[in-house]
Amino acid sequence: MLGAFAAMIASGVLVSCGLTQGSLLFILLILAVVIIICALFGAVLEKYIVSPMRDASDIMTLLITLGASIVVREAGMLFVPDGRNPQTFPVLVEMDTIHIGWALVKPETLLCIMLSTIMIAAMHRFI
Repeated sequence: MLGAFAAMIASGVLVSCGLTQGSLLFILLILAVVIIICALFGAVLEKYIVSPMRDASDIMTLLITLGASIVVREAGMLFVPDGRNPQTFPVLVEMDTIHIGWALVKPETLLCIMLSTIMIAAMHRFI
C-alpha cells in the first residue's frame, strides 16, 4: 500500500513537471521512488520497531508489525487526497476474459500470477 501511494504521488509530481505518462523515463522514475520509499520505511521499521523486539516472543513481534501496518494504512487515508476513495484497477492487457472450465480469468490476473512467480523465484535465488 505504501508503494502504491508513493507511486500515485510521484506520478502526480512527474506529470506536473511535464513528463509524459507511460514513457520509459516516467516508469523508471516511479519505480525508483517506490523502491527508495519502501526501502527507507523497511529500514526504519526494522531499526526502531522490529529490532528492539528481538528478545520478545514471536507473537509480540507480529502484533507490533501489525500495529505499524495499521498506522501506515490510516496515515495513507488521512494524508493522501482521496485516500479513502477506492479506485478500479487499470486495464493492463487489452484481451477478453479467458474461460477455463467454469472460471472466468482476466488477463491481468494471469499477468500478476506470472510476474509474482518470477519475482518469488528470483528472490528465492537471490537469498
